[in-house]
Amino acid sequence: MFGNRGAKEEQEFRNWLRSHPPRAGSLDVSLSAWRKLHQVSGQEDTAHFAAFTAWIEAMPKEDLASARLQVPAQLPTLHGRGMKDHFVAELKISCPGRSVALTGWGAGIVDANNCRYVHIKDMFVGRLVLHAINEILIENCWIGRLQIGSKVVGDCIMKGGGILSIQCPPPKPDSPFTGAVHFSPETRFPEKKTDEMQDAQAYRNLRAHMIALENNPMANKFYVLEQRFERDREHENFAKAVSWLYAGLSSYGSSMLRPLLWFGGLYAATFLLLLVTDGVALAEDRFGWQAGLSGSDYWAQARRAFFLTNQSTFNPLGIFGAKSIAAAANGWLAFWLVIHGLLSAIFATLFILAVRRRFKIAS
Repeated sequence: MFGNRGAKEEQEFRNWLRSHPPRAGSLDVSLSAWRKLHQVSGQEDTAHFAAFTAWIEAMPKEDLASARLQVPAQLPTLHGRGMKDHFVAELKISCPGRSVALTGWGAGIVDANNCRYVHIKDMFVGRLVLHAINEILIENCWIGRLQIGSKVVGDCIMKGGGILSIQCPPPKPDSPFTGAVHFSPETRFPEKKTDEMQDAQAYRNLRAHMIALENNPMANKFYVLEQRFERDREHENFAKAVSWLYAGLSSYGSSMLRPLLWFGGLYAATFLLLLVTDGVALAEDRFGWQAGLSGSDYWAQARRAFFLTNQSTFNPLGIFGAKSIAAAANGWLAFWLVIHGLLSAIFATLFILAVRRRFKIAS
């Protein structure tokens, strides 16, 4: 679904995670520690923040790998040198009423608390812990474990990247989100049992939270993820086959486009079959516009094929109209037209159900 690029990035992150397991930092790397180390006194100013940032950039990798880096509330952006090359054991963020942006880091733990806006971009994170965040934007990040409690995040948007496991509260009493929630289609989630995620309960919890927020698109997304996860654990072959079929035809009822594509493909295949074989037999008593279906030239064959395809699609049982003026020329084509009518009805039903699910009002 996401292509080879997403799978490759996921494998790279898993390899990184095995060599950088989340653990709390032991070395205090903070503005106060820098001031004490360099015997800096006086009021904090822009020069102090610049020197503090330079101190972090010059810090040896082995020191950063055991550091607990506390991002100053007055420092709006903290750039790393790359998610694979610049690793810190723990990043702690607390900036009441302020915004902070992190980019280009690999971090065992990122603990964000009491921030107005957090922007995390191009990072590997072993565990992301969120507390009292008004708004968070996550771009092109891979997260080993997303950990959220009740009513701790306002708006949450994630674009690209992926999450290997999720820890969130059950559906009641409180949702972890209080605002808009959106995960882009490119964001990867586990679709089968892994070391990080053993079951689909997190998806059930998130689906319930999305329903409570009347966020139908995301509720559908987590429903699909739940069904894919459970399909991998299904032992009955028939149930697994039905699950695969339902997923392929309409993505478990969440895709409006997929049934239309199947419908269009079936229509085109039947039309071409009737056209190539000239497999349409006409009744003798024809009048008016029906006379235009006669003839042996290419366009007459196309008109007949178009007419019978429409008839098999929209009127397979002959309910509309007293008598049909066209039929299949042989038994095999007649059998295919019966299958065509049945499949067309199925695809139309799946499309209607997907539209209803997408736009229904939560009760």
